Amino acid sequence: MFLFIVATGYAQAQVYRSVDKDGNVIFTDQATEGAVKVEIKELETIKSLETTSPAPSQAQDQTQEKIYDSLEITNPQNDLAIRENAGNLTVTVAVTPELRSGDNLMLYLDGTKYASGQSTSFQLQNIDRGTHQLRVAISDRDGQEQISSTPVSFHMLRYSVANPSTAKPTPKPSRK
Repeated sequence: MFLFIVATGYAQAQVYRSVDKDGNVIFTDQATEGAVKVEIKELETIKSLETTSPAPSQAQDQTQEKIYDSLEITNPQNDLAIRENAGNLTVTVAVTPELRSGDNLMLYLDGTKYASGQSTSFQLQNIDRGTHQLRVAISDRDGQEQISSTPVSFHMLRYSVANPSTAKPTPKPSRK
């Protein structure tokens, strides 16, 4: 009720504060026995300044244009286990429409830039055993990222030289 009175025009009514027999504080516009008149100060208001939005620059217009429709890693597939003892992997990328002249594909392995170029195929070598994440992005001439792929995880399975039990078994001699 107090907020309603204040918000609807405190100049029209007096506000009184009292405490009932249970100790509850009551604000009202009726003077009752034991009520104290509350002095409400006028709130200071400040008019906002009129602002105009600046016209977007030509550079902003170009960055807001959608240049590429899609970008995805087509190989390896997400969550794929790769048995490659040398740790090598070919990553292929699909981009629509095709990559513009001057733009570059950037391949990220575990969040770190691994390679860049205009080819839609990347050769990874000597990748450590374990789970890794790939992401590819396209950057323009100014280094601004235009689009990024959904990350893809893969699991590199390599024999361990430290753990002989997982080492590649030696083939049994064949009988002639």
